Amino acid sequence: MANWCSNIVSFKGDKQSSLQITKLFNQLMAQEKAQERGQLPEFITDEDGYMFEIWRIANVVTYETRWSPNTAIVKAIADHFQVDFIYEYVEPMNSIHGKLSYSNGELKTLK
Repeated sequence: MANWCSNIVSFKGDKQSSLQITKLFNQLMAQEKAQERGQLPEFITDEDGYMFEIWRIANVVTYETRWSPNTAIVKAIADHFQVDFIYEYVEPMNSIHGKLSYSNGELKTLK
């Protein structure tokens, strides 16, 4: 059984990009419920980093991943929609935790 990593992402972009991200995560939530399995956006080709228990309020998305954060997936979503983000994650069983910001194509660790 996998340890679960909790993820919170706050996307920041213009109004059109925000609407597209809202639409994307609404689709992912519906697909997860219908298929009863983790989800990734169609434009992601990775086979890791699936999102489970997806929930969205405004531009803030929460979800679970198996074992570790899926930073590359979040970055790919941001690049696809040309937005920035603040990303927090925690997997307490292995003491994995962090907070990152992504702006203008640069990923930074926050304290």
